[in-house]
Order: sequence, then C-alpha cells, then structure tokens
Amino acid sequence: WFEGNTILAIGCGISAILVPLTTVYQNIIFFLFGQKRFKTVTIFQGFDTLISTIILIGTLLITKNILILLFVYLLLQFLGNFIAHVLYRPRDPKPIGDEVTKKYYTYAWHTTLRNILFNIAFRIDTVIVFTHLGAIDLAVYSIANLIPEQIKGSFKNLSSLLLLRYAKHDDLQTVRQSIVTRSIQLLLVL
Repeated sequence: WFEGNTILAIGCGISAILVPLTTVYQNIIFFLFGQKRFKTVTIFQGFDTLISTIILIGTLLITKNILILLFVYLLLQFLGNFIAHVLYRPRDPKPIGDEVTKKYYTYAWHTTLRNILFNIAFRIDTVIVFTHLGAIDLAVYSIANLIPEQIKGSFKNLSSLLLLRYAKHDDLQTVRQSIVTRSIQLLLVL
C-alpha cells in the first residue's frame, strides 16, 4: 500500500483475514487420518475440489477482477475446511489427563515452530525475486516452479500416512531402523 499498489495491499488484507480462519479448521482432516477414515477424507476432498473448481470457473466467467477471484478462492478454502470440521469433529470428546495434554502442547509448539521455519524458508525466494526483479519476473519464476511443486504435491499425504504406521509401533528401535530404510527407498523413487 505504501508503494501505491492498492490491489496487492487489498489482496494481502483478504489473505490476512481468510487464511488464518482456514488454518484453524484444517486439522479435522488429520483427525480423520488418525482414525484411519481414509475413504471419508478422499470422498470429502474430491467433492470439495469439484465444487470449488466449478464455482471458481463460474466466477472467472463472470469477472476478471483479481481481487474477487482471490476472495472467492480463499473463501472456498475456508468453507471447505469449516464444513469438514462441522461434519466430522468428535461429538463427545473424552477427557484426557494433564500429562497427555502437556505432551500434546509440547508437540504442538514444536510442530508450529518447525512449520514457521519451513514456510519462511519455502517462500523467501519469492519475496527476494519480487523485491529485486518485480512482479512479472516473479510470475515467470512461479510458472517455472509449477511442475516441481506438482510432483511434490503428489507426496503431500505421504507424511500423514507414514505417521499413522509409525504411531502403531511400541518399539522405538524398530521405528528408527524403518525410517532409515524407508527414507532411502523414497530418495531412490524421487
């Protein structure tokens, strides 16, 4: 806004409001993974993607305004997560002890810090390209990164599925040995 780019400033404002709301409700998918309800997740995400795509294409046919398109896209992301949360959240949560709660909080803080560092590292290149080269070169750079990002997206659910398999094991030594073997196999595949 300071540089006079009103569209970018309003877009950032829309994102600042809707992205945190979306993030709050996205954990229900991980809850369903934890319950091994893979079919439910697949059906819901497929239906959500289909509806979102239809609405986005319809919006694109009606308007070419980038702010409206951004708003509709982010609103659909929020609504998908919110609807999944309402439909699939636990109805009668069982109370858990203080010791377990403390372990969850510790894990949550570590995961949050790791995700913050990951997101900064993941996006710092786009900030550098934009500030040094401009918006057009950033668009070219982003298009060049589409194929590697799509390949990486193919493996996005892999961590959730692996976490479930490792959570079943009581023997930590077996898990450690398995991680090394599976990491080498994944490296060879990639």
